[in-house]
Amino acid sequence: DWNIPAAAHALERAIKLNPTYVPARYWRASVVVGCNRPHDSVAIDEEAVRIEPLSLFANAHLGWMLLGAGRAEDAARRLEHLLELDPRLLIGHWLLGQAYVALGRNVEGLAELRTAVELSGNLAWMVATLGCALAHIGRTDEARAVLADLERRAEKEYVRAFLFAMLHAYLGEEDRMLVWLEKAREERDLALPYTDMV
Repeated sequence: DWNIPAAAHALERAIKLNPTYVPARYWRASVVVGCNRPHDSVAIDEEAVRIEPLSLFANAHLGWMLLGAGRAEDAARRLEHLLELDPRLLIGHWLLGQAYVALGRNVEGLAELRTAVELSGNLAWMVATLGCALAHIGRTDEARAVLADLERRAEKEYVRAFLFAMLHAYLGEEDRMLVWLEKAREERDLALPYTDMV
């Protein structure tokens, strides 16, 4: 319902009831970052990892929040460690690819994002992220090919409107981005409160 205050209240209550329940902490970090408080979200996730240092998702989520806070180097280190724990962890490759691209390590970043696409079985979300990275580093022809591929797929299967909005944003096509953001709003897409992170 995009009711951020209610979500924050429910998650704070869950943590009070069970302070070591790690999922409540990383989902609270998601809510906090949606309130444009990325540094607070990192602190919350760091506490989750302190409680469960081997939790794959807690470590992945911390990497994600570090990226959102503009700390790509820290995110990359965290995610490299995560992939030592599980070398085939899809979300680890997806996030590490984004961290590397943010650091200008484009060859490694694209390789990680292609691994994420492969591990996911060509999941549209992973494909769109690869397209955004290609656009970000100036490989717009390849990014447009990704966009065209997703448009073809959308004729036969559901592809989230938000993914098209992201791709058009990275391609600098503001008018098209706004059209797709409106469709994403109609779909009540969960990603919309986090548009500052993409």
